[in-house]
Amino acid sequence: MRKNKKARCYNCLIDFSIPGIKFKKYNNQLICKECLDYLNNFTSKKTLKKELDKYFANLRRERRLTTKYDIILACSGGKDSIATLYLLVKKYKLKVLIFTIDNYFLSPRAKENLFNVAKYLRCDMFYLIGLDWRDKIVSCIKNEKMPCGPVCITNKKKAFSTIIRLINPRIKTIASGNDTPFFTRGRFSLIKKQSQYVLVRPLPAFINTQKDVFKILKVLPWQDPKIYGYTTDCLAAGYALDSFNKKSPYRFEELYICEKLRFGLISKNEAIKFINSKKRIGIKQKKQTEIIIKNFS
Repeated sequence: MRKNKKARCYNCLIDFSIPGIKFKKYNNQLICKECLDYLNNFTSKKTLKKELDKYFANLRRERRLTTKYDIILACSGGKDSIATLYLLVKKYKLKVLIFTIDNYFLSPRAKENLFNVAKYLRCDMFYLIGLDWRDKIVSCIKNEKMPCGPVCITNKKKAFSTIIRLINPRIKTIASGNDTPFFTRGRFSLIKKQSQYVLVRPLPAFINTQKDVFKILKVLPWQDPKIYGYTTDCLAAGYALDSFNKKSPYRFEELYICEKLRFGLISKNEAIKFINSKKRIGIKQKKQTEIIIKNFS
């Protein structure tokens, strides 16, 4: 069981008992390494956006060198990737190809949102069934492990190279719906160059809080799936969390919530409310997930 009082980061409230979290003293307060990096290196969203604007301007100028698409967006139908799609199409006037990997655990509402918004914005889609992802997620859940890191994040990185190879090797830019910037080599950026492609995260340049994401979504045919967990697309995340949090001395989703607090996307009061929350998975989501697990076990 979790204890009520824990050593936490003064800035983002992350629980220091979570494996891998390192901390140091800063202005006589204990803060995590991630917050120390943020406080010492983050400039401004205006600077990040300026860099992104320049990159996309160059991308539009080079349009004739590619095919009919400027950029590929890894999109799940969740709020952040859908908001990112809107920004790419409406704000930057880019020709976007949506790329979706269905891990069998996308909520029905997320799928509906994905197809509705793609049609509304007149975007083509490359829809791939991720059998390997599905099987690994089922295995993690059966072993009472969180699938988000070992399956989804790891496989997503591997999938990017596959995306380029399958669709068109000349398209070199892939966008994702992450709401915080990259931090590499001592600097924050919305652009990250890989060996074969460039990753971009446009959303952080346009939002100050989570409420700004929902303002973008208001103009789109998107409805909140209202599922348990820290995503608005995946049934499995909430199901795995429900089991994990019963036995773990810490809450897995604090990694995500505290990151949002670090970047000011939520308030400290909102973070505290979440940390103290005892919310559990709903019956409908639990049944939907268990049917998938049973069918593919």
